[in-house]
Amino acid sequence: MIITDPSKAPRLRLAEIVKEHFSKAGFDYKKSQLEFSKTEKNTKIIVRLFFFKTINLVSGSLSWGIVFPGLEKAWKKIALNDQRDGYTVTLWTNLLNYRPLRKTDIPISIKMFNEDTFKYDDISLNNAGEWIIANYEKYIVPYFEYYSKLSNLEKEMNALPIHHHSELSYGGRQIAFGLMLRKKFIPDKFDQLVDQYHKYIVTDKEDEDFKKTMLIYLGKTTDFLNANDIKTILSD
Repeated sequence: MIITDPSKAPRLRLAEIVKEHFSKAGFDYKKSQLEFSKTEKNTKIIVRLFFFKTINLVSGSLSWGIVFPGLEKAWKKIALNDQRDGYTVTLWTNLLNYRPLRKTDIPISIKMFNEDTFKYDDISLNNAGEWIIANYEKYIVPYFEYYSKLSNLEKEMNALPIHHHSELSYGGRQIAFGLMLRKKFIPDKFDQLVDQYHKYIVTDKEDEDFKKTMLIYLGKTTDFLNANDIKTILSD
């Protein structure tokens, strides 16, 4: 059992308990965000502790994400002026919202306090730490392994009929990333996908201004891909 400083906030004590496990796995710790991150295979992966508070009693949980630098760098060139800032993570989710997990009745958080005394003692916090590590290994490690292959993301984003990827911010990024990935992995079906995205946009239930903006993104993305080598943009 790891002994923590009771004068510190419970969330900081929990982070201290799990920090060693993530450090051994090659993660760097960012205390200000209660975040663990590392870069591998041309991707940056992030795990962050987050918390639920009910009447001053705190439970801990997990969120996580992946940054694909090639996609993000290209996005800065495709995005309209008001969309170029603010995105740092390509895919982001958590135990509460990760759709495959919602098919089952898994717990989304762990109580960090003793239910008899309502105190944040080291036994309760270490139990919470074990839960955090177990859920990281069970759900997040396979997630990172799956998306380490960009071809898997391409299959999801461009499955027909076109639909919004639940862990990607809505709008132009779906179009830009979907087309970039198709150009890389299935170039002979790129033009077909452009037509599918066009159909998806014009038949969507969004208002006309939104549709016009998405059509602009469709044009900007195809122009960008015609002018740039996808193998350079998304190198293995």
